[in-house]
Amino acid sequence: MNKPLRYSRTEWRRRAAIIAFAVFAFVSYIVLISLSLYHARERELETVLTQQTSLVKVLESQADATLKKIDTVLLSVQQKLTGTPANLRPEPSVINQILASHLALIGESQSLRVADAQGRFIYDASGVLHSATISDRKYFLRNRADPNGELIISEPLFARITHNWVVTVSRRINDDKGGFAGLIQAAVRAEFFENFYESLNLGKSYSVTLVDGKSRMLARFPVKEDQLGKPIKSPLLRDFMASGASDTQYTTISAVDNVERSYMVRKVGPYPLYLIIGHTKSDQLSAWHQQLVWSIVGIVVLGGVLLGWIIVWLRSYDSALALAGRMTSAYEVTLQRMRHLAGHDPLTDLPNRALLEERMATALADTKGRRADLVLMFIDLDHFKDINDTLGHAVGDKLLVQVAERLRQGLTNQDTISRQGGDEFAVLLRGYANLTQVAETAQRLIEELDPPFEVNEHELRVTASIGISVYPQDGPDIVTLLKNADTAMYQAKAEGGRGFHFFTEEMNARVLNRVTLDKNLHTALEHQEFVLLYQPQVDGASGQITGVEALIRWHHPQQGEISPAQFIPAAEESGIINGIGDWVLNQACFQTRHWLDLGLPELTMAVNISAVQLRQPDFVDKVMATLRQYRLPAEYLELEITESALIRDTQRIVRILNELRKQGVRLSVDDFGTGYSSLAYLKNLPFDKIKIDQSFIRGIPEREDDAAITEVIIGIAKSLKMELIAEGVETKEQSAFLLQHHCQQMQGFFFGKPMSAAEIEQRLRQSVEACPIQ
Repeated sequence: MNKPLRYSRTEWRRRAAIIAFAVFAFVSYIVLISLSLYHARERELETVLTQQTSLVKVLESQADATLKKIDTVLLSVQQKLTGTPANLRPEPSVINQILASHLALIGESQSLRVADAQGRFIYDASGVLHSATISDRKYFLRNRADPNGELIISEPLFARITHNWVVTVSRRINDDKGGFAGLIQAAVRAEFFENFYESLNLGKSYSVTLVDGKSRMLARFPVKEDQLGKPIKSPLLRDFMASGASDTQYTTISAVDNVERSYMVRKVGPYPLYLIIGHTKSDQLSAWHQQLVWSIVGIVVLGGVLLGWIIVWLRSYDSALALAGRMTSAYEVTLQRMRHLAGHDPLTDLPNRALLEERMATALADTKGRRADLVLMFIDLDHFKDINDTLGHAVGDKLLVQVAERLRQGLTNQDTISRQGGDEFAVLLRGYANLTQVAETAQRLIEELDPPFEVNEHELRVTASIGISVYPQDGPDIVTLLKNADTAMYQAKAEGGRGFHFFTEEMNARVLNRVTLDKNLHTALEHQEFVLLYQPQVDGASGQITGVEALIRWHHPQQGEISPAQFIPAAEESGIINGIGDWVLNQACFQTRHWLDLGLPELTMAVNISAVQLRQPDFVDKVMATLRQYRLPAEYLELEITESALIRDTQRIVRILNELRKQGVRLSVDDFGTGYSSLAYLKNLPFDKIKIDQSFIRGIPEREDDAAITEVIIGIAKSLKMELIAEGVETKEQSAFLLQHHCQQMQGFFFGKPMSAAEIEQRLRQSVEACPIQ
């Protein structure tokens, strides 16, 4: 019979010491991780608060500027009409014309009208007087009761004339005796503010709400049309308004959609309006929650390791010393791994935001107040979202891993590269000699991404935009440096991407201008401010028109004509290029059908297509539906695609082009010779025509290099049995050179500048009269 084991007091003490050591190590690890998590959470909340504060200030300034501009117009009209007796009112034609010119200055307003003392409209910028009365509207009654003629902003109203939600801004008009003679009012569409907020691409985690002094909702993003005009039931908001303060912040569950958010509230200038920015609590700390999960995993793993170590040690006392050594090593390895996971991105294994902030804080502390050679770069991949949308997040994640490795290879050991989330990275540079060295590093990182990536048998190309901020002139801390580098990065994107930009104070203004441009593009599409011009494509030998190229122009009501070079890149970046492209295709097909119905000579309509349009899943369906709508055979339409459009997502775009070609649509490669195409690559693409870029035509026949390149391109087209056209032909000598080298089709000022549809029609009629059918 086995006797139970007996241990001496020394042995029991030794066992107790080992267990106590394990418990102490485990508890110490939990304390250290808890402190690290606490500080990381505080830093994350501070960053979110800074971003939210900046956003509410920008949006408050936009609302304030909008109301001031409208009020300036109202004051002008009020001054013109005040003191006029009712029997001596000016003719409607005179005042309506004045109102129309004023309305053109305030695109935010859909109407500008004057009502008399009975609430009947007597003047209207549209020139049309409506029978609707406003005598029962609260803003009319407030104007009638206010002899001072102050600015009055209404609650949201459902307009009786235009049948949409509006907010009216009005001022009283007095007669010659000081009595109430009516009012001047502008009606601002509720969706004006909503569209502006939506254009900021804030994402689902943010909400933006505009309310009046009685907490009634004037506008909101995301849109809640059924809540317009209704007060938001929030005691915290009500108490803030009653206090008379200009701004506040609080956290509560929204009475609109029952989502918990942190709110920042700010009064709009001197007006009884308030702007509310909300940010969901769950998204505020998403990165920190990920760090928390990995920390908990580390604690569980470490606890399991220590527990197993104790059990095994107790069962094998004779090998306790050796086992202790092994388990201590395992503990150190596990602890090191957990610490690594707490400070690194689980996908790319790069340092995360928390570790970057820690290293930045160390670098700042090392300077001890002296000027430091510290630089922060913010890197964002251009059009990465398109890859996720078309090929899926699994492919996108694998691409990010390869991108991270390439970026790491372009840096030195003393630099820190961090993944900030999504397709965003940050780089901390230390010890640079001068800004030239920084620029060289940024360019090297850009060039590291130039070779194509192979992911799941897809050949993918991706570029990056880099913003750069320098300590201390661009910010005293990492939060400010990151914000300013982010601003500079957007400037690099605005300049076409695949580039870098240093931060300057002027950039904040340019970013706001870009937001305004995006908003104006939506307005231009809605108000039909775009027009199409057509440049003839001719047979160089006979001068006969064989086709036209549709060229878009933007006639802005205040700024005049805006070059496509200014607004097309912004339209592509914001995605509105899809709507503009649909309009261009529709107008071009309509015009072609119209010319055919008039019996004019047949011609090809060339339409430029953006790479963004080609990535639409239903692009082919849109093209074919437009052709069917106007009963236009597919061979009359020629889509021009630039070489650069083929750089990214090449395989998918080639499939779309093949499908269009099967349907009979003609395809042309535009600006040939300026991109990356080669003969071996071009022969696999379904193009009908090559268009020689005007940069080569401009130098012939004088410049030998341009002449040689042009001859090579003509030879390529001939070898591939493709049609050929030269653009930018401006002289007789250029035309003669091209004819001599067998390039028959030409386009340029020598044959005609871009012109209206009516001018093209006249040219076509003249060609018919010159060559009548025998």
